[in-house]
Amino acid sequence: MATKIYQSIALLSFLATGTTAYSAGLASVSRNRVHAAIAPSRPALVVPARAPLCIITSAADDETPSSPLGRFRAWFKKWAKIDKATLQTLGVDAFFTYGVVSNLNAAFTVALAWGTFSKASGFSPLAPGQWKGFLGTYTAIYLSLGTLLRPVRMAIAVGATPLYTKAITKVRSKLPFQATRPKLNRTLALILLSLLTNVIGTTLVIGFGAWLSGVITGVPAFPPGCKIPFIRAAAEA
Repeated sequence: MATKIYQSIALLSFLATGTTAYSAGLASVSRNRVHAAIAPSRPALVVPARAPLCIITSAADDETPSSPLGRFRAWFKKWAKIDKATLQTLGVDAFFTYGVVSNLNAAFTVALAWGTFSKASGFSPLAPGQWKGFLGTYTAIYLSLGTLLRPVRMAIAVGATPLYTKAITKVRSKLPFQATRPKLNRTLALILLSLLTNVIGTTLVIGFGAWLSGVITGVPAFPPGCKIPFIRAAAEA
């Protein structure tokens, strides 16, 4: 009898300390379900960014390893699980930020392949007959180093998403449709920022990397007599 009384007291104590958190959790889940059921769908380009770190931590994570190598392995494993589909759940800003990071990564890979090919062959990739060999070098580096650094790109993209959101907000403030057509205003801001970072920024990184590779290897990026087709056409026009 005494044992049953003690068990009852222990059960009541547990419920008394856990009721608030349990009720709050149920209320939060209920609100989320109701909101998901009644919230209208919106175009992907106008969905605002969400908190980028909400999916990174997991209840299934074990204790933090004590050794630096163990911590690095845990960090690498955690970010290796993140994919593009997961990024989409974080909002459009996170997805676009990953696009910027990916393009810059490709630009650095081109620069690295440019220097590697020039050092090994003694020719610039723009020299006659060298482009095919350069593409082979680029592909090998991209598939090896690029694949290995994928978790790093994911980590950088998630960490840089707030900066991308601030940049979008600043661009939106400069456009004329902020008050009258906010959705159009945000879409235009995304397009303009993407052109600036993905096209112009990537081109500048590749150009600087090719020039720097020529300085380091002693092989000029533009061999004598080399002409870029679109530059030649513009000059002739």
